[in-house]
Amino acid sequence: EDLMARIAARHATWNRFVPLVRVLKHWNAKVACAGMKSLAVEVLAYQCVPQDFATGISEHRPEALARFFTAAVVAIEQPICDPAGICGEVQPDLDVDVVRAKLQQASDDAYLARAAEQRGDTDAAICQWGKILGDRFPEPPGGCSKGLAAVPLVAPRLIRDTPQGA
Repeated sequence: EDLMARIAARHATWNRFVPLVRVLKHWNAKVACAGMKSLAVEVLAYQCVPQDFATGISEHRPEALARFFTAAVVAIEQPICDPAGICGEVQPDLDVDVVRAKLQQASDDAYLARAAEQRGDTDAAICQWGKILGDRFPEPPGGCSKGLAAVPLVAPRLIRDTPQGA
């Protein structure tokens, strides 16, 4: 009951929190097959989804998801415990190495998706999010079959040969 109240309170400040937890549960069960119990995912989401999305603006979802994966890579090193402090560890038999690797891959892919969004390359971002969230995530109109080419985040510096002291 304590966790349900905490989740409801978080959702009251940002009405995208519960749907985001559902996305994470889908990622865990259907895409990454990470082996976390549903309760473990919910507690990890409660701990790792940033609380600074109180404006309710839906555009924060990609950033919140990316920041979750980044924070969860570190948080998974500690046991996932009941936030009320009553039950202790939620999943003592969790294979932390497997989950950490899957979270790290998702974190890396989310970083690339956010970078594509910031470059204005919406199709690449959508394809990258689809890589994280599975085939239920819609592809862009042209599809993703053309592949995701690695695009540098920063344009290479041009080197000019100019006389010195002129």
